Amino acid sequence: LRSTPEQNAAVLLTLLVFFLAFMPIFWYAAPLIVWQKMPVFQSMFYSFFSVLHAYRAFLVYFLCWIVIGVLCPAILAGMLTLLIGKGLAMLLLFLLTIVLTVVLYCSFYPTYVDMFGIPDLPSGHEPDLS
Repeated sequence: LRSTPEQNAAVLLTLLVFFLAFMPIFWYAAPLIVWQKMPVFQSMFYSFFSVLHAYRAFLVYFLCWIVIGVLCPAILAGMLTLLIGKGLAMLLLFLLTIVLTVVLYCSFYPTYVDMFGIPDLPSGHEPDLS
């Protein structure tokens, strides 16, 4: 079966709508459950309204990640494919994707700290920086 460009656009639009509907609910839910000891639905409530409150910052955040994680790798993929061939270019892009995924996950913590402060960890869990 082949899909038409209209079907592809409809699928992408549907995924975007679901992402925009559910992302605010789950963005901070897990950290609030673990670090603030909130019940599940309360953490989802606080997560939703925290993201809604800072929607402009999240808009900038997501637009930056679209540039960093989608546009730059797409441009790089085209250039690498022309220069070194498709196989090696895909390998290098796979490695870049792993690095970008780690950086993306590391960027979640500062957004949490900005909204809710540094989490109180039980004693004995502080990192030894000496």
